[in-house]
Amino acid sequence: MANIRIILMVDTDKINRRNVNETCHLTDTTGLMQDSQNPTKFETTADAGSMIEWSGLALNHVDCVSIDSIVLEKNTGSYALFGVPVLIGSGGFIRATIIANPAEAQPDRNPTPIEETYKINFTVIKNNDGTVASFDIDPKLRGNT
Repeated sequence: MANIRIILMVDTDKINRRNVNETCHLTDTTGLMQDSQNPTKFETTADAGSMIEWSGLALNHVDCVSIDSIVLEKNTGSYALFGVPVLIGSGGFIRATIIANPAEAQPDRNPTPIEETYKINFTVIKNNDGTVASFDIDPKLRGNT
């Protein structure tokens, strides 16, 4: 079980409502190479008990990117990875621990990974004029419980 940091990097100089997927990319500390240039295809895999931290970073290092909330899409059954449908940010980032889901456990088999798509809601605060704009993206999280 390892703790994982997921970083949302935003080109705050270019982002607008029409180009969110083109101006944002994700990376994490798992060390796996993946297509981080397309946030909808970005997937992080973590084991039960792992703490996940989401944070934002402006590519120009001047503006602020605040992670406000993470809304998980409901799969059949329950919210398997975190036990709740919404994670709320504090101080611009979010931390949560992946839980083991007994409903998914099969004693005679290897654990089945659970994949959930979630929406990261974030705010960009422009340092030069104080303007604020909110956006969202939809990456995936796979949990080995």
